[in-house]
Amino acid sequence: MAQAQSNIILLVDDDEDDQLLFRQQLYKYAPTHQVVSLSNGEELLDDLSQCQVLPDLILLDVNMPRMDGFEALSHIRANEAYQHIYIVMITTAGRELERHKALFLGANQFMVKPTSVQESNELMERLMKRWNDKAQETETFL
Repeated sequence: MAQAQSNIILLVDDDEDDQLLFRQQLYKYAPTHQVVSLSNGEELLDDLSQCQVLPDLILLDVNMPRMDGFEALSHIRANEAYQHIYIVMITTAGRELERHKALFLGANQFMVKPTSVQESNELMERLMKRWNDKAQETETFL
């Protein structure tokens, strides 16, 4: 069953500078969406369990304190109620092992955090295009 669009994006990253960059980009590329920032996987799972309206998209950092992105992703994908949520794993390193693990655990996309404004714009444009197209196959960004 298709879920109605909620216009909510969860941004889960413990780095405040990265949160700021992604928030700015999300406001630019998804202006009709509300962006909610969280700082670790435990906060994410707590937020999801209390949501009356689930998010359409989660940007989930790999490396965070208390509960990393992989563990949070595993919990999310184990819950049938969350299967429709589009999840993009983000990381600074972009190691091949991380990419494979994220995709194996059920991430829809995997991307390396941008290092410039131009790179950030290009990545966000591709992310938004694939998300908006509701691509059914797993995508990878390196």
